[in-house]
Amino acid sequence: MLEIRKGSATKSFENTFFREFADSLSKLFQDNNWNGVLLGNSAIEGRLDLQIDALIICENQILIIDFKNYGGNITIPGNSSNEFEFTQWTSSEGGIISSGHTSNRNPYQQVSKQKDKFIKIVEEFIEPEFLYDDKIDYTQIRTAICFQKNISLVRKVPNKLEKYFFIMDKDNYLSTLKDIIH
Repeated sequence: MLEIRKGSATKSFENTFFREFADSLSKLFQDNNWNGVLLGNSAIEGRLDLQIDALIICENQILIIDFKNYGGNITIPGNSSNEFEFTQWTSSEGGIISSGHTSNRNPYQQVSKQKDKFIKIVEEFIEPEFLYDDKIDYTQIRTAICFQKNISLVRKVPNKLEKYFFIMDKDNYLSTLKDIIH
């Protein structure tokens, strides 16, 4: 069973997409007899700088997902000399794909920063409450960008990142998530 907890996004299309995403993901969890929690657009008291569109926590996985309302051909940077980590992404539909505010971060940088902030919160507030010295393996936290429209990628995610970072769209996010969570 998937427990769903949702805040409210500032744009109505974000709320609509999250509802569709949550309904489909709930069915996937039910069909596979998985348990987990989906947090959407959640606010963390005292941390206005951390805005995660979707956070999936299940028995063997934590996944941070950022939604992007772009479609068409998405050009992501190449692999050389940290190009992927620091160069802008573009869409044939709408120019530069940003992190949703005045920052120049690309989507990979955005979810990487979200992951870093999430880890700090877990270390500070959640891990001290664990019993029996349990720990989270932070290297296993995955991140993803989920485009709300159909996309075609120009270039692929660098090999060194493809185990931990994923790009999905409205047509393949369920199959991608099934592969990640399985």
